[in-house]
Amino acid sequence: MIAHYRKHPESWGVGALYNRITDASVATLPADRGWPSPDPSAIEKKRRKAESEQIDANQARLKERERESACRRKEMERLESIAGEKLDNMTQADCETLLISDAAHLKALGDGWQKYGAQNPLLRTTLLTRIADQSEQA
Repeated sequence: MIAHYRKHPESWGVGALYNRITDASVATLPADRGWPSPDPSAIEKKRRKAESEQIDANQARLKERERESACRRKEMERLESIAGEKLDNMTQADCETLLISDAAHLKALGDGWQKYGAQNPLLRTTLLTRIADQSEQA
C-alpha cells in the first residue's frame, strides 16, 4: 500500500494513507484498490506538470536540432572553403569519377544531375568531402 501511495504522490494526503491502512472494509483489497478519488487539484497539477515536461522535451529536441544544423552548416562552410572552388570548376565527367564507387549517389545522378549538376545538395556534400579528403591526403 505504501508503495502505491508513493507512486502517486500528488493524488492523496497522508490522511488518505492512514485511512487506507486502518479502514477494515478495504483491508483485504489489493494495494491499488480502496483509495479515495484523487484530489481534482492534484489531477490538474499532474496534467500541468506533464504538459510542462512535454514542452521542455520539445524545446530540448529543438535545441538539439538547431545545434546539429549549426554543426552541419559549419562543416559545409569548411568544405566549401577547402573544395568549393575546385568543385565548381570540375566537369561532369570529373564529378562522376569521384562518385563512381558510390552506387546510391550514381543513382541520384539521374535527373538531379542533369538539372542541378554539382549544385545538387544531395551530391555536393559528398563531392566536397571527397575533394577535401583528397586535398588533405596530398
